[in-house]
Formats: sequence, C-alpha cells, structure tokens
Amino acid sequence: MVHNMIKIILKVAVGFTTFIVGIAVAGVWFFASFSLINNLEVAPPARIETEIDEQYIIYSALIKELFLKRTESPLVIANQTSFYDRADYVKEITAERRFLNAKQRFTSVSEETLLDFEQKQAQPAKLSAKFDLPVEYTLIDTKDPKQSKALMIRLSQVGFNHDRTQAFIEIEYFCGPLCGFGRHILLEKENRVWKIKEEFDGWVS
Repeated sequence: MVHNMIKIILKVAVGFTTFIVGIAVAGVWFFASFSLINNLEVAPPARIETEIDEQYIIYSALIKELFLKRTESPLVIANQTSFYDRADYVKEITAERRFLNAKQRFTSVSEETLLDFEQKQAQPAKLSAKFDLPVEYTLIDTKDPKQSKALMIRLSQVGFNHDRTQAFIEIEYFCGPLCGFGRHILLEKENRVWKIKEEFDGWVS
C-alpha cells in the first residue's frame, strides 16, 4: 500500500515538473520570437517608376542642370515633344537609314536605346505639368504663333534601354528667330540616380 502511494506521488511529481518545464520553454520561445519580430526592420518596397515617371525625372534633372543655374528668364516649356517634323528628312531616307546615321554619330549609346529613341521621334507626344522644379514654369502651345515666339525649352521623348538604366534625349532652347541651341545627351542610372555621361554637339544659332 505504501509502495503504491509512493509510486503515485512520484508520477504526480514528474508530471507536474514536466508541465512546469514545458510552460517555461514555451514562454522563452514566445518572448524571444516577439522580441525578434519587433526588432526586425523591413525596408519599405522601393517605388517602381513607370517609363513616363522616369521621363519626367530626367526632364526635371536636365532643366535644373542646364537652365536654372544659368538663366533668370521665366521658364517656358513646349507642351509637346520635338520630333522629325522636317518633311524632307523623313521622306528622303528610310527609318533604317536614320537609325544607321544615328548609330554612326552617337557611338557610345547602346543600339537598344538608340532604336527606342529613333522610333519615338516619328510622332510628338503631349507633355503635362509633371515636372519637379523649384520654380514656376509655363507650358505653351508651339502651334500658337503668339506663344511660339517666347523663350522656350523643347524636349524630345526619352529613349531607354530595356531595363531603363540608360537614357538618350535631345533638348533644345529657343531664344529668338536666330538664337538658340540643341544637343543630345546620354544619361545612365547609378544607385537610382540619373547622371549625365556624355553631351553631343548639336546646332547653335
């Protein structure tokens, strides 16, 4: 009888001890996990720019670099992009010939970027007030004779390579009937920032 009582007491003691140890282990795991979760820093997902977003980022960066540091004139931007509006240039040679001419002239620009740029020059695109600039600016209608005489910046569409790490653009500035310049610019993206890599001489009057 006594022997049976001792067995029962030992079983109860072992069971109780196992229960206590189990609770302790579960508690340690819970608080350790809770602490890890609260100390874990998850970076917010990077914003993925669309091609249009990238285009306006490039426009804004170039205008800041080329114009805001060098002129106090009111900032006026054409409301449509430049394109091959010279009928003789479009009709006299094929699109393939124009691409080969560009390839020979802009040797540091990738074929992928140049092809995208050339294809986009066939038609103009409408621009909107999406520029990120620290000054006020005006978009003007270049088809309006009264407005087209103003000091004006005109931008082409931007040619990109497939993963949008290289960009190519033409930028023009008109300051009168016989005053202005135009140039092509190659940019590359480094650490999510667009940087000018090369400027190509264009026209000056």
